[in-house]
Amino acid sequence: MKLAIAQELDAYLHSNIPLIAAMQIEVCYFDGKCLRLSAPLAVNVNDKHTAFGGSIATLATITGWAMATLLAKQASGPNQVVIAESKLRYLKPITDDFFAECLRPEDSDLDEFCHDLNVKSTAKLILPVQVKQDNKLTAEFTGTYVASVKTPPANGA
Repeated sequence: MKLAIAQELDAYLHSNIPLIAAMQIEVCYFDGKCLRLSAPLAVNVNDKHTAFGGSIATLATITGWAMATLLAKQASGPNQVVIAESKLRYLKPITDDFFAECLRPEDSDLDEFCHDLNVKSTAKLILPVQVKQDNKLTAEFTGTYVASVKTPPANGA
């Protein structure tokens, strides 16, 4: 079941966000608690032969967004998720293919997120994302995501 979710998410990202294809980002793992997206260095390289900072930021941002989107969908069905704020610390250069991981938040944070989404139709979730190369931490990202319930169009329009 989790494999199907990962495949569906990967297809959605590639169909709806052109940058995902250009960066060759792939959803490579999801088990309900951890989401991992990967990117090859070859198309995300800078003039120093390390990963471009913008590519690192994009991978981290989209990984957090994808986790927030999956959680919002579980909580309330169709929704829209946007990033409201982010912070990124680059810890060391990336010299090979890399990935970003986002862990499911603590139950208390997730309960509050789900409650707000269902009661107020909008909710905020702060998600940390780690960017790694060879399982070694290379960047730390924190994103604040806002989800809102999608309302069906009036009169079927």
